[in-house]
Amino acid sequence: MLARWRIGRRLPIRFTVSVQAPTGARGEIRRYLGWALVGALTVAALTGCAALLSGSFDDTDWRMIATSLGFALCSSAAASGELLRKRSEPGKQLLGGATVVSAVATFLLLTGLVWIDDDSEGLVRALGVLALTTLCASHASLMIAGRRPGDSARRSPEIRAECRRLRDLARTHSR
Repeated sequence: MLARWRIGRRLPIRFTVSVQAPTGARGEIRRYLGWALVGALTVAALTGCAALLSGSFDDTDWRMIATSLGFALCSSAAASGELLRKRSEPGKQLLGGATVVSAVATFLLLTGLVWIDDDSEGLVRALGVLALTTLCASHASLMIAGRRPGDSARRSPEIRAECRRLRDLARTHSR
């Protein structure tokens, strides 16, 4: 599709839009994770609507909403790791796999803390550390997966900074 835009009277701009759907196993996994994200957000929204219409928010409503939103966030983090896990370079596969495992562990710990009445500070701190690790790994995965040959000079410092954040986070909380 070729579109022509005219800004003002002097500057014509031409661009081509090309959309290519993902194919193969990677495309299927991305599609399933996308639908899982949509489903989790729908469950959270429906639970919130039902609680508002009924006039009361009880513990079960809050727990359903927190679990659904946690699943949506963790599945999107896992999807970013899955982008790298299918690459041919071993380092990228390792980071992608670690991101997926971290996202799954974060969701399981979050679900356990939401549904089991245990207010121990150690588990809450562990969830915080694991959630930050997942966030950093997910961000690093997205930065690396989106790299193009021409981007290396601009994005390399950002990727190195993200890897330093992961390393510092592991050092700080391993004590």
